[in-house]
Order: sequence, then C-alpha cells, then structure tokens
Amino acid sequence: MQLKAYLSQITQNLSDFFPEIWLSLLFIALLLAELVFKHSRWSARVDTILRWVCWGGIGIALGLVLLQQNAPAGHLFHQLLYLDAKALFFKVLILGATLLVLLHVQLTSSTLPSEFYSLLVAVALGLCLMTMATNGLSIYLSIELVSIGSYLLAAFGQGKKSSEGALKYLLFGAMSSGVMLYGLSFLYGLTGTLDVTSEVFARELAQNPPEVLWVVGFLTLAGVLFKFSLVPFHVYAPDMYEGAPTPVVAYLSTAPKVAALLVLMRLVSVLPVELPQILTVLVLTSILVG
Repeated sequence: MQLKAYLSQITQNLSDFFPEIWLSLLFIALLLAELVFKHSRWSARVDTILRWVCWGGIGIALGLVLLQQNAPAGHLFHQLLYLDAKALFFKVLILGATLLVLLHVQLTSSTLPSEFYSLLVAVALGLCLMTMATNGLSIYLSIELVSIGSYLLAAFGQGKKSSEGALKYLLFGAMSSGVMLYGLSFLYGLTGTLDVTSEVFARELAQNPPEVLWVVGFLTLAGVLFKFSLVPFHVYAPDMYEGAPTPVVAYLSTAPKVAALLVLMRLVSVLPVELPQILTVLVLTSILVG
C-alpha cells in the first residue's frame, strides 16, 4: 500500500514536471534526428534542421514554464525537487539564454558539430533541474548532468588550446564534484537526511560545533563554487574560455551561473553558519586573484 501511495504521488507530480519531460524528449529526438538525417538525402542540411528543431523545442519548453506561473509552490517527487516562483523565474532566464545562444549561432554562422544541439538541450535540462533541487542527491545529480555536457561542449573548439581547456575543465570539475560529494556525506552523517528543507536537517545540524559546520559547508558548496569559477576553483576558466567556441563560452559563462546562484541561495539559507562572511572573502579573493 505504501508503494502504491508513492507511485500515486509521483504520477500526480508529473503535471508540474512537463517542461523537464519535454526537454528530455527533445534531447532524445535530436539524437535520433541526427542519426536519421546524416544517412539520408538531407545530410547536407542536417545542421540547419537540427537548429530549427532545437529552436522550436526550446521555445515550447519556455512556453510550458510560463504556463506554470500561477502554479502553487510545493515539493515534487518526495522532497527531491521544489517548484516555486524563484525556480520558475530562473528557468525562464536559462531557457531565454539558450534561445539567445541559438540566435548567436544563426547570426554568426558558427561551425559547430551537429552534436552541439543535443548537448545544449541536455545542459539546459540539468540547469532547470538545478533551479528546483532541494535535496543533496538531486543537487549533485543535476550539477553532474550540467558538468558532463559542459565538458563536451568545451571540447568543440579547434586546436590544442581547446583540448587543453576542456581537459582542465574536466579535471577541476571532477575534483570539485568529489569534494562536494564528500561534504554531502558529512551532512548526511550529521543530520540523517539530505533534504535541506526539512526541520530535522536544520535541528540536527544546529547541534554541531560551528567549526565543523564551516568545514562541511565549504566542502558541500565546492561544486557550486566551481560553477561560479571562484577561488580556488577558477584555474580552468581562462583556458576553457579561450579554447571553446564563442557560442559555447557565451552560454557556459552565463546560464550555469544563473542556476548555481539559486542553489547557493537555498544552501546558504539552511546552513546555520556564518557562510555569507566566508563567501564575501571568496568573492573578494576571486576578484583580486582572478
């Protein structure tokens, strides 16, 4: 009976998850379209076809998000995600940035592999999930979805500089992900839950010494700080920005930071430590060192 109730709740939450479901289907459709059109008489126009399919798909996803503006705030899928006005606003920004990047590719006639469009949709999907993530597991998985797609997009440039930048991006991303996962394991050990919105999480976390919380908080925020290119997770940024194609740089320097900002806001609001002061020091150090 309990399993039936769980499945029923998941089914009910699907109506609030339509934009993400649509982006998942669009990603699959772009992959299949690339395979089909590359071996057909339209092979010479596959890039144009995929671009217009991506245009239409992202536009529909943006429309689905706008239709959710009056939806009540609430948790989805057993507290893994949380849909509210802030998440909707940031999703509009992310999908708008995705459309602008497609416009950039169109106007500049950039030469990019046909895989660019499916990867762009995958990154946009991960960013939309980041805006709703309120559980340590969903936060980590959504960041990883964005990161893996970003590593591949960064390698689309030509020459050794692009390969070097993408490799540095991958190495530093893997390191920050490992550090973040280490911090999440500490949080689970201290609280017994990864749901950062639950009362149990706040109550159990507040019973620990401030020094422990500072260390655990910094470890947990490592993956988010990597998306912001803050010290000490900033070394990859110059090489990646120089080597990657301009449309990719335009997207990776804006959209992931938008989603990371909301994740950072959610985490800082529930960690009972003086994290704003620590983040202020990191920001000032990043400005100087960067």
